[in-house]
Amino acid sequence: MSPHRRDDGFTLTELLVVIVLLGFVLSVAYGLLQITQVGTSAANREAWMAREVAAPLEFAERVLSQQYQIQAGAYQATPYKIAILTNRGTEHGERYVIEATTDNRLLVTSSLQVTTPVFRTGVWSENNFNRQTGTPLFIYYDADGKPINDMAKVSSEARFVEVTIVTRHDGQFFEDKRRVFFRN
Repeated sequence: MSPHRRDDGFTLTELLVVIVLLGFVLSVAYGLLQITQVGTSAANREAWMAREVAAPLEFAERVLSQQYQIQAGAYQATPYKIAILTNRGTEHGERYVIEATTDNRLLVTSSLQVTTPVFRTGVWSENNFNRQTGTPLFIYYDADGKPINDMAKVSSEARFVEVTIVTRHDGQFFEDKRRVFFRN
């Protein structure tokens, strides 16, 4: 009897080798996909932080460091609002009001004319959580570096301010702060 080999398909050993190799290739591909997703998530978080925290802090620092008067009266400073006058970029002065609202917005209202103001309000962020977390947007300090608790004294005694911005992204809170020294 001569053994005849039939060539109708693959042997069990060949199929097992292919399945193992396919499993290895798929596991490597899945690992690469996970690495890509983690990288994308980190990049999205960094972009979020730049837009929602870093850019407003940079703007606040630019404007607050150029102020020559913190306004009082109707514009009295609070832990969540400041109104200032600057002469940044114009001989007539500019008025800026920076405020964290109860509806999660960070607003900047500006007017290029102080004497006859035409106000423009910009929504800097719709994801501000300073009020909801009880974190003051502004903490004002006197010349001795002590916090000013009486808001009526801020316009005359404040020498620097600590600006803290709180935001939420993917269910996590993020915050950053910056101290800004006034030029006066």
